[in-house]
Amino acid sequence: MKRFSLVIIAVLLLAGCSQNKDEGEAREVVRKYTALLAEGYRNLNMNPLVQVATEERATKAYHHMAALGEARTKMDAQIREIKFLNVKFVQGDKAEVKTEEKWDYTYINMDSGKSEFDNSVAYALTYFLTKKSGKWLVADITIEKAKEQKSSENIFNRPKDKQLPEQKGNDQNRK
Repeated sequence: MKRFSLVIIAVLLLAGCSQNKDEGEAREVVRKYTALLAEGYRNLNMNPLVQVATEERATKAYHHMAALGEARTKMDAQIREIKFLNVKFVQGDKAEVKTEEKWDYTYINMDSGKSEFDNSVAYALTYFLTKKSGKWLVADITIEKAKEQKSSENIFNRPKDKQLPEQKGNDQNRK
């Protein structure tokens, strides 16, 4: 009976250690993802993101970066704070990580190198992770809540000196 009790205790301890290990790995993947995402926007290169994200997730980030690039704008993103609220394992190879994050964004004109817009955003996010070949990867992200400190409504409006003829004179309508 004693031997059986010791075996049960050992199994429970190992299971707990395994879950703590997975939880730590899941948190670390999210930390690395945010760092590589910010670096990818800054350097206009999302390729390193595949180290911690599925190909589909990395492709979504690439498309957003490329869309900004088409507007001759790049984003310099800085994560100021990340707070882990919950890590939940849905199945053996799926996890959900809830965070609260604070980011600062500077949008830079790629032609002039000048800052066009600064913004700070506080997010509540859910990261959906999947385990492939023994490694946790970010598969998707849901923005549960976002609160901006500055409005971004004018970031993609053309400057007055580059407006199309039909836009000139309509500035009063936008204010």
